[in-house]
Amino acid sequence: MLVDINLLPEKEKERSVLFVVAVILLCVAILMASSFFLLTYQVQKNTDKLNMQLQTIQKEQQDLKERMNLSNSVNDISALSDTVGWAESYRFFTLPLLRETIALLPERGFFVSFTFQAPHQAEVIVQFDNYSEAAYYASRLKKSSLIEKTELQSVTAVQLEEDVQMSSTILPRYEAVYLIDFKDDRKIEQTEAAVVEEDSDE
Repeated sequence: MLVDINLLPEKEKERSVLFVVAVILLCVAILMASSFFLLTYQVQKNTDKLNMQLQTIQKEQQDLKERMNLSNSVNDISALSDTVGWAESYRFFTLPLLRETIALLPERGFFVSFTFQAPHQAEVIVQFDNYSEAAYYASRLKKSSLIEKTELQSVTAVQLEEDVQMSSTILPRYEAVYLIDFKDDRKIEQTEAAVVEEDSDE
């Protein structure tokens, strides 16, 4: 009995299996590559989105910082303006007071010094020819509408130099020291502010 052995179908079967395996491997490779590509694309997309959000936050922070600096600058300017306004309103016009005190001097009376001791008080040193003019000037100051109170603190004879003392035609002079409280509207404002502050504390 003869045995017929045909090996060709076996080879085709082996080729068919190899082909299927190759196709499967190729599909798996394509699937993995596609998954990797999609994953990379998604990561890149998320990264770009986060970068845009970061840039937006940084810009908002910069804008906020600029607004805060501008606000601080405006507040500083406003505070400075308020201070200047207060100083302008608080100043005391000394020219009328000086004119008044000079006009009340006797003919031979001269200012030696005029010094402010407090916001509403001044120390004035005046030189006279005789002792009685000091008292006369004090009484005239008390009658002034610009002055609240006048105090004659002292009257002293001026020490003459030796060459002047030798001349008999030079009369001795006297220096009088006055403490003058003048009328000042700023005191009224201070008093009113103090009263309002006490009321608010209560």
